[in-house]
Amino acid sequence: MQETLQKVCEYFNLGFLKSFEQINEGVLNVNYKIETEKGKFFIKTVRGKKQDSIETIYQTEKYMADRGIPAVSMLLSKDNENFLKLENLAFCVYPFIESNRSHIYSEQDYFRMGKMLAKIHLTTKDSLPNFEVRSIKNPSKEDVSLSLESFKQKIEAKEVLDETDKKFLENINLKLQTLKLLGENDNIYSHKD
Repeated sequence: MQETLQKVCEYFNLGFLKSFEQINEGVLNVNYKIETEKGKFFIKTVRGKKQDSIETIYQTEKYMADRGIPAVSMLLSKDNENFLKLENLAFCVYPFIESNRSHIYSEQDYFRMGKMLAKIHLTTKDSLPNFEVRSIKNPSKEDVSLSLESFKQKIEAKEVLDETDKKFLENINLKLQTLKLLGENDNIYSHKD
């Protein structure tokens, strides 16, 4: 991973990679805190179809930062790109902000955050991509199994599994075993004893 992170550092002109630490928060994403000769940074990895949303996220962050709303915005590369794609992963870089997350908010702070969220939604409502909305009522046993297998593969692809990952895999495997026991005509949505 050190070699990959050094490529990210070069692409974003962050200087030589001195150290890195994997941050194991979240089920699918593996992120990194790095230190280079130019300072500390946060590297966010984005998988598969989620990469389509990177530009929208960047525009939202930039809109907030440009208007003095407290927001951390992605850094751009030498070529003004906001991510580097290596194999199936996209890498985004942020300045690293030291925080212990022990914030105490007043009632006025919550009103300010509400106004900020309203501005974010107003800003992005016209720039969001058109989403294909499909309503799936009672998917088949095969559809459910394929969906669970796909999710399982994404978790197992992580370099390091945390306790949340292990618990998810345990539950997915239980559901897959249960689906195998059902007959073709069994209703997988029946909750009868």
